[in-house]
Amino acid sequence: MSLNLVSSAEWGVEYEYTTETLSGGVTKRTKARKTKENVRTLTGIFTLGISEIVGEHRVESYEYYYGSDYLGETKNAAADAANKKGVALFNEKNFEEAEKLFNAAYRTCETGYTSEALFKNNITIAQNAAEAQKAAEAQKAAEAQRAAEAQRTVEQERIAEKKAAEAREHAWREKAQRAGELQRVAEKRAADAERNTVETQRIVEACRQQAQRANERQIAAEKKAAEAEKKAAETEKRAVEAQTAAEKKQEETENTAVEAQREAEKKE
Repeated sequence: MSLNLVSSAEWGVEYEYTTETLSGGVTKRTKARKTKENVRTLTGIFTLGISEIVGEHRVESYEYYYGSDYLGETKNAAADAANKKGVALFNEKNFEEAEKLFNAAYRTCETGYTSEALFKNNITIAQNAAEAQKAAEAQKAAEAQRAAEAQRTVEQERIAEKKAAEAREHAWREKAQRAGELQRVAEKRAADAERNTVETQRIVEACRQQAQRANERQIAAEKKAAEAEKKAAETEKRAVEAQTAAEKKQEETENTAVEAQREAEKKE
């Protein structure tokens, strides 16, 4: 509480200003107008002094503020104004500030005021709305974070794909460069071969003739080998036939001997 005394130009008038912060955050400003009434009584010509009877009259007026906003001159009027401002903030979805104003209205009004229960109920409604708003904002923040993470993932994939594309392009360029070098080498060799066309053709023709002669010799050798194989087969066949005839004759001789043996045994 602060106190400030200010003298007035009026004779015997003095103003007193008091500022007090109430429990709900409302500021109460008190303006007191004080006047003095002086009565002088003379007790005669031979008075020894002057007696003064002094009386003081005090009138107070009040103003209520929430911050710099004027609310009214009485507690209940200030409470109604604070509640009205709270409703406006509530409609703007500023639930936390609305709760503060509803609380200011409830704490400022006179006990038993007809709107006291309304102010208290508005506090509860604003608290619930503020909590729901915080939950929604938290969910929104979580969704935003997930979206940001998804965006980062997409960005990372895009960067990775870009790097892969750059690597493929680099590899293609190196391959093209090597292919170009090989092409130049091939062209050089082709040019060299073209310059040596006659010699190359001569060598090719000589190789062809040599191959042809070798082929002819191979054919002749294969023919001789076939004839030799045929003769060997015939010789082997005759040898088999001779062996078979000898074995047959041997068998006949053995049979004749056995028969003669039997005849001799019979005579005995």
